[in-house]
Amino acid sequence: METYQLTHNPVVKAEMLIRKPVTEVYESFINPSIYYKVLVY
Repeated sequence: METYQLTHNPVVKAEMLIRKPVTEVYESFINPSIYYKVLVY
């Protein structure tokens, strides 16, 4: 069985499109409890 060796650190890139006004998005990062109920229910 062949053994593989990592030669570089793995890199992952993630993106998300948010269709909300900038003020709402910023507020949700500052105070995530605003949208917590929406995501849970």
